Amino acid sequence: MNKLKDESGYTLIEVLVAIVLLLIVLIPMSQFLGNILYNNHNVDKINAINLAESEIESCILKSDYFEKEYVSTIDGKEYIVTRKIEYQDNLIKITVFVKKQSRSSILASFYSIQKAE
Repeated sequence: MNKLKDESGYTLIEVLVAIVLLLIVLIPMSQFLGNILYNNHNVDKINAINLAESEIESCILKSDYFEKEYVSTIDGKEYIVTRKIEYQDNLIKITVFVKKQSRSSILASFYSIQKAE
């Protein structure tokens, strides 16, 4: 019987060391890329919150109780700002929604209730 004498290849220790070295490089890179994506989402949220707050303030200060929708651009990113008005008894409910133009999900939603004059 002729046995194979060729022992070329990698030992278990060499394979384990290669895997550990690969993980040492890949884990920090994946965390870095995850942080970049998360930070971009946070920037969108902050912009949306600022737009919603300023829209409600503007509506209250100007007593401009009309529904409207418009596109606002901040740092090259477009956001859709939608203002809804509801009248209930002696109250006016102002609701503002902000979403990114490229997505359908709402990034920020604020409301305020004012006494009708």
